[in-house]
Amino acid sequence: MMKRTPLFLLLSLAALLGLTSGANSLPAPTQARGKRPDARVAKALDDLGLKYKVDSYGDYDLLIELDNNRRQVVTVESEVLRGKGAPPFRIVKSIAMLSAGALPAAVQSRLRRANGDYDPLEPWQVVKYKDGTAAEFQLFAEADCSDLEDIIHNVAQDTDKMELEITGGDEF
Repeated sequence: MMKRTPLFLLLSLAALLGLTSGANSLPAPTQARGKRPDARVAKALDDLGLKYKVDSYGDYDLLIELDNNRRQVVTVESEVLRGKGAPPFRIVKSIAMLSAGALPAAVQSRLRRANGDYDPLEPWQVVKYKDGTAAEFQLFAEADCSDLEDIIHNVAQDTDKMELEITGGDEF
């Protein structure tokens, strides 16, 4: 489980109010988004020595190597979101499962139970895309990228653990 930062707890309100923008770079999003990458993200990733590619939506995709000989794709959104009274933030996310239709009921139930571990946050989201439905893990990072390393690590670890549990595979 991840450590909780003050921003992370403050931004939980944003998640509860639906201020997230669920559009991962892997499946095609249902809504058009900006295509301009945020140079602050590139600088932070370069400073951390992380390799990335910028997708057609201006977001940063990283392939994170994990200790258990597994990998996880993590996306850092360029878009900066703002909630009333909260500092600006961006979403860092990863997919554990993608289904052509709705996610199986057992998977949806498992995601709800997993969200209980993060109370009052609900980082596990069921996100609809043009080409299916995803079990997606989303955390918030400071807009200035000051906490990006920890957030990327937590997203990769938690998503990979769930992917292994619900699919047995290592696709994402």
